[in-house]
Amino acid sequence: MFPSLVAGNYYLEVDRATLGIGNLPMIKVPMAVTIEEHQKKQLDIEVVKAGSLRGRIAVFGPKEDGMLKNGTLNGNGNHGNGGDNGSNNGEPEIVEKSAWAGITVMIKNGGETFYAVSDKNGYFSFDELLPKTWTLSILSDLPALHYLEQKTITVTLEPGQKLELPVWRVLPIQREMILLEEEEL
Repeated sequence: MFPSLVAGNYYLEVDRATLGIGNLPMIKVPMAVTIEEHQKKQLDIEVVKAGSLRGRIAVFGPKEDGMLKNGTLNGNGNHGNGGDNGSNNGEPEIVEKSAWAGITVMIKNGGETFYAVSDKNGYFSFDELLPKTWTLSILSDLPALHYLEQKTITVTLEPGQKLELPVWRVLPIQREMILLEEEEL
């Protein structure tokens, strides 16, 4: 309560320490408030439990060193012809080769944007997020000859939810190779 305000423009800030651990105001603060002469104004500020999100980024490649034949992934996550028998038809299996460390990840919702950097094991996290729909994207350049399986990831957080994302996969690009035989002159 502010009983003796002079008419004018103010900014309202919420002291998060008074809300309790893990709680966030649903309004963006500081909030602009205009008070006119002899005016009484009441503001209701909704408070919710914050959510959090954790994920991991990893670079994938063929299990065996060598070449990939077909650039499609079959249903079991292996590199293959997409057959429905679960086999990889003799082609190399795609496996995790390394975590992707030092990568900038951005999470955005409307006017709110936050950034995180992946650690040496490829993990990144965002704590104290409002329960909303968020979109994640990677701002760093990809390794040569690789692409992101998903360019962006969209998630909806519920109040107090601690969401763990599946591994964000960086996959090798299929390249066609032509082997030429050497001819005698």
